[in-house]
Amino acid sequence: MVDLGSNQDYASVPLRLGQKYTVRQLYDAALIKSANNAARLLAIAVSGSETNFLNQMRQQAYKWKLNNAKFVTVDGLPEKRKNFLGMMTTVENKMSANDMAIVARKLITDYPEILNTTKLSRAYFQNTLMTNSNKMLNGLSYYDSTFSVDGLKTGTTDGAGSCFTCTADKNGKRIITVILGAENDNERFVETKKLLSYCFN
Repeated sequence: MVDLGSNQDYASVPLRLGQKYTVRQLYDAALIKSANNAARLLAIAVSGSETNFLNQMRQQAYKWKLNNAKFVTVDGLPEKRKNFLGMMTTVENKMSANDMAIVARKLITDYPEILNTTKLSRAYFQNTLMTNSNKMLNGLSYYDSTFSVDGLKTGTTDGAGSCFTCTADKNGKRIITVILGAENDNERFVETKKLLSYCFN
């Protein structure tokens, strides 16, 4: 197993070299805790290597007509590369708000069971309590009973800022909102509330 348990660059769960983990454990960690190390291990388990999985991501993006999407890593984090002068540069993954909405819609439509996981405010990874990075869920700091938020995913990098693709269902009407480039984690939830209020009212 790749040693991804202690890298400070990751939002992570404690993974120990030589220990086995179930797909379900890693899936939950990736969706609830935003554990980048779990996402990378899942990619390797599915495709044999991160490179193979990355190629599958690109093929899927082509099928979904995400023509401007650019993937350089399987977990969404930027990739650090050396340029021709030997200096370290950072290459970011790129997706538009529309791209994110398309992916979210495809996930929810084709795999609605994903919401059974993304709606969980907290869960355990072995003995470690994970708190969902989506603070709009019931019991967390930006919860609002006006909206039945049950997903979907947060993300943060230096280049992208604080991002949040949200989904909520009210009286059978499902909404997907996307916030990119928020200045901080709090702002992405404040702006999402504004979008949900507009959509549902």
